[in-house]
Amino acid sequence: MNEDFEKELANLKNNEEKIPGEVKEKIDVAYQKIKTSRNKKRRLGTILIASIAALVLIVVCISPITQAVGNYLKFGQFTSKKLVEEEFVHQLNSVVKDNEIEIKLEKAYIDQKQLGLYFIINLPEKSELMSSKIDYYNLGFSIKEDGEVLFTNNSTEDSQVDSYTFNEYFDDSTNTLEISYLINSFENNFDTMEELSVEINKISGINQGEKGAGKGFSKVEILTTEGNWPLPVNVQEMKNFQPIGFTGNVIETGNKAFGKAYPTMFVVEVDPLNGAKNSTDIKLTYESEGKLKESNLLASRLSSEGKVLWYFDFIGYDEQDVLNVQMDGKDVIVLKK
Repeated sequence: MNEDFEKELANLKNNEEKIPGEVKEKIDVAYQKIKTSRNKKRRLGTILIASIAALVLIVVCISPITQAVGNYLKFGQFTSKKLVEEEFVHQLNSVVKDNEIEIKLEKAYIDQKQLGLYFIINLPEKSELMSSKIDYYNLGFSIKEDGEVLFTNNSTEDSQVDSYTFNEYFDDSTNTLEISYLINSFENNFDTMEELSVEINKISGINQGEKGAGKGFSKVEILTTEGNWPLPVNVQEMKNFQPIGFTGNVIETGNKAFGKAYPTMFVVEVDPLNGAKNSTDIKLTYESEGKLKESNLLASRLSSEGKVLWYFDFIGYDEQDVLNVQMDGKDVIVLKK
């Protein structure tokens, strides 16, 4: 997104005329949960950006880490042995340099529903992006296929994907920024692509201003360095993993339900359920290593046939034989391979 939009979002919290009281209360709660690590050598942040074309939900969480070794962002750490052994996460090491800033696209992965990108950026010592006042970083970039924009956070143009999240970690002892993006495409598939180009044209450091309940983002400052950092992504070199099918039933009615396990998501297809529209607690649950695990709901859609589609954050892929959909703490669907 552009700088004006970033500032508008940041100042939205204090604008009582633009947002209902209930929404503002939720923003206040989320805002109070923002924490910033000020360890000189380590800063770690997590940002969720929802679709600009629909209702925008922003969750900002800056979290300290007490101990980290190697890949600070834990990028591509899937639990499936198949994904690990067959190298679903592809090593790229593609490098480009401009304005004394080197950007490396270190790793990437792609399946039908998600594209993951992991960058390592080396900043020059005198860069304004080295400021200790910066709370988190972001890249302004577009992803293109044959010149057509599939995704951009650089303008108000519509992206063809639904949402993205990013994590970032900065070590000012080495002037190194690690930043990863997970780009979701719920309704369309990524797997038909052959070669993509990632075109980065700015790096931004955001100072959120005064923090604390009721203060809002009163003095937001965005420091930006522009440049041209094109990085190719050869999708054909990456391993293609097909979805795994599940079938099952709605417990209360016996109606059929279907599921697909992708490397990065689990998708449930079912007739609309009573109470689901108003529920804010829908999860995918399963047993792993003797413990009950949960996967959060990323998005929901209505298909052209009137079916509900639920998209869950899921990293197990081929590991589970039985999964349950839980709503408001109660199992409502059972799915089996």
